[in-house]
Amino acid sequence: MNVKYYFLKIILSLIAVSAIGTTFANCSNKRFYAYYTKLGCGETWEKYSRTSEFADVVVHLRKGQLVFWRGTSYLPVWKTSNGKWPFEEIVPRKGDGSALMPDRTNTFSNVEIIINTPKKIIIHWRYLPVFSAGNPFIGVKSNNFVDEYFTIFSNGYVVREIDQYSTRIDSRNKIIQYIKLNKNEVKYIRTYNVNKLIIHNKCLGNPVLHNTILSPLLCWHFDEGIGDSTKESVSQKMVFIKGEKAYWRSGISGTALAFDGYKSQIDLDKNILNKINGRSLTVQTWFAIGAYPFNQVPIIQQCDDDAGFFLGIDGYGYPAFKIKTKEGWAEVNLKGDMPFKNKLKIFKWYCLTGVYNKKRGEISLYINGQKVASRKDVGNQGLEASHSDLLIGKSNKPLMPIAALHDTYPSDFGFDGLIDEISIFNKALSQYQIFQSFQAMNPGNAIVSSPNLEKRELPKFNTHGEFKADYTNLHYIDTWDNLFRFGKYADVVVGFDDSPIRYIFWHGMSYIPMISDNNNHWYTNEFNEFYTDADYEPMSDKPCFSSHVRIIENTDARVVVQWRYRLITPWQKWSNYDSKTGWGDVSEMIYYIYPDGVSTKRLRIWTSSSDNPEWQESIPVFGENVHPENVICKSPFMCLIDSSGHTSSYDWVSHPPKNVKYKGNIIQKIHFCSGYNPFTIQKFKDGNIYNGEINWYSIFPTFNHWPISQIISSGRNAIASDRPVSVSLSHVYWKNTFVKKGDIQYRETSLMEGMSKLSDSALALLAKSWLYAPMVSEVKGCMSFGYDMEQRAYIFSANNRKISFFINASAKHPIDNLCLVIKNWDDNKIEAKLKIDGKKQLQGPDFRQGCTIAIDGSVKKLIWLKISTEKRQSFEIYY
Repeated sequence: MNVKYYFLKIILSLIAVSAIGTTFANCSNKRFYAYYTKLGCGETWEKYSRTSEFADVVVHLRKGQLVFWRGTSYLPVWKTSNGKWPFEEIVPRKGDGSALMPDRTNTFSNVEIIINTPKKIIIHWRYLPVFSAGNPFIGVKSNNFVDEYFTIFSNGYVVREIDQYSTRIDSRNKIIQYIKLNKNEVKYIRTYNVNKLIIHNKCLGNPVLHNTILSPLLCWHFDEGIGDSTKESVSQKMVFIKGEKAYWRSGISGTALAFDGYKSQIDLDKNILNKINGRSLTVQTWFAIGAYPFNQVPIIQQCDDDAGFFLGIDGYGYPAFKIKTKEGWAEVNLKGDMPFKNKLKIFKWYCLTGVYNKKRGEISLYINGQKVASRKDVGNQGLEASHSDLLIGKSNKPLMPIAALHDTYPSDFGFDGLIDEISIFNKALSQYQIFQSFQAMNPGNAIVSSPNLEKRELPKFNTHGEFKADYTNLHYIDTWDNLFRFGKYADVVVGFDDSPIRYIFWHGMSYIPMISDNNNHWYTNEFNEFYTDADYEPMSDKPCFSSHVRIIENTDARVVVQWRYRLITPWQKWSNYDSKTGWGDVSEMIYYIYPDGVSTKRLRIWTSSSDNPEWQESIPVFGENVHPENVICKSPFMCLIDSSGHTSSYDWVSHPPKNVKYKGNIIQKIHFCSGYNPFTIQKFKDGNIYNGEINWYSIFPTFNHWPISQIISSGRNAIASDRPVSVSLSHVYWKNTFVKKGDIQYRETSLMEGMSKLSDSALALLAKSWLYAPMVSEVKGCMSFGYDMEQRAYIFSANNRKISFFINASAKHPIDNLCLVIKNWDDNKIEAKLKIDGKKQLQGPDFRQGCTIAIDGSVKKLIWLKISTEKRQSFEIYY
């Protein structure tokens, strides 16, 4: 077979892989498989390495091993008995480390196994090639990251794909390399570039309307419908549309431009408006709000601190017009009081006009041709024009968000929505002319009430009624998605075959783990957090520079997911950073997720601090147009359950509950109106209700500095349902363990959580089966390592084809679903047979099994059993 034909087959197989996308079967044969491990090579940096047992990846082939190791910042190295050969570095790397390990602590480098089958393995390597040391690091931008994908075949052929991103989302450099791994070399067969530029069809838009009332000084129709530039119609000047791309949408007339709220903007040279100084002024535009801005932002402005004009909206949804004359700044706006019911609505077109009448010394504001506000004390000496550029859709400086709480700073944001038909006149239009202009461009209610804005809701992903984990790239809305540079394996979703809930690890949440119910309402038990001189937490990694998530195991018996993150401030300062080692505080969660929808997790934080961090906060998360009080029950809002099944219920009707007693309880259950209630299980030693930072919007503390928001803030109250919100409800406290190994120290603990319709008594049974798991006895054919709470599993190591044991369940130590982990399983192709109390069990929903590769490269058998009993049980596993 010639090389060209062979690689044609490879490309076709890649297309097939893209179609199935998230297939991940980690039962491999003995000669070709991939697994996570932690390699030790005696390097000095290793004694400071804050990493766990899943730090590196090894791909085992017949002739050798392809190793993705921290010591090269995951540039792969081919190792055989004859030597080792690093892959060529196609994208040059230079960071805060050495030439061999340019990312000193692999802060911005990670590797993951995407597909792991007997014929094909796909490895994803993501890294930031160029940055500089510092706290925060220097030169870290989303569009500077690189994604590499290695499709490895069992015969040693490799297809390497490299995606280099650019400042514009539709343009990237793609490099494809064909490689053969031989016993004595890495043979590069062919390398070529594919400069990828996405070409879009022209947006056709709505019927074009014509406004012939008066001739403006400047006018933008935004009717190009395609391309990266737009034309000012009077001067015929073309201007570049800044941001990730130009978003063309059907408009009020023809097409309009969508603005993403952060980077989209149009700049025009200041000289384009050289005929407005000392004159009257009228500015008119049509716009539709996608989400209210974080503070007052322009639709259009030409101003600085000393002169100019502004027409825009504020953070509450009220329009404003401002000008500067000899008398000083003057503003006219539409105002409202809490709860701001007279504000402009989102997802609706408005015509907004600001008028300064020099002769009358008056400024006025019009909405849809009707005057809504005016003042007559402005002076009649004319507008003082600014020497700044004219801006559309964005302010000329960072602004402080309104409704801000702690750790909030001036941030770079703009208008989020559609803008169309901007006109500027160096005269004051009359009220009649303004109404005529509005009428001429009014397309009717069908278009006005349905602007071409993408529906906003938290992402959904169909797992097709299967218990499995999928890699995917969850979609929110285009204008937000394009702020990032991620490939098709960015996120992880775990679904179930007998429950609508899902576990979601999405970059829009900084990968903070979520559980969603049947109505797509999300919940998290938070993360590690330090508050010293500032707030250090993973939700501050809003661009997802260093947080990452990986699927470790994916079988019918269980799914294991790893999430790693730094504790940082909203401006990316790393907690307890040590320039000597390059490390700051790092945390990790290992999720063990089972077919019954219940998960346990190992929580670990590596820190030099002697302080105990926060480990948990009960946080529901809701999408747009969802008010917390329509999802969280008020009476009862929460209940606490002890080991006997006794329940204490608490209401949150008009104010937070008082005198909540956590000590002695083992279950916290938050009540959702859907009936799928988030629960948390541990031996609580204390807890509290989050009763601060409440505003008029809800009786619950509700915030929108996170999720998805890109402002520099770790605290901002929600004031509308226009953005996703997080709700802080409570904290629970329990014991954690301090561990010190050489130069490394960390704290570690475990937690059980889920979301279900289980009764209080059923939850108590589940909790006891985990917290007070029964003992194993009379073990034969294997070695028992007892019950591992972190994994919610009994661990064995087989030394015989037949193993047997008893689990001594009782009323105090019940069994409520089991996972059995059998190390040293002979072969992954061998199915286990099972007897319980001498009765043979049939494989199915109540008896599931799978194999995975352990960190030492051996085969590990996993068995999941749906069984609930308070009686002693015998188990026999054989093949």
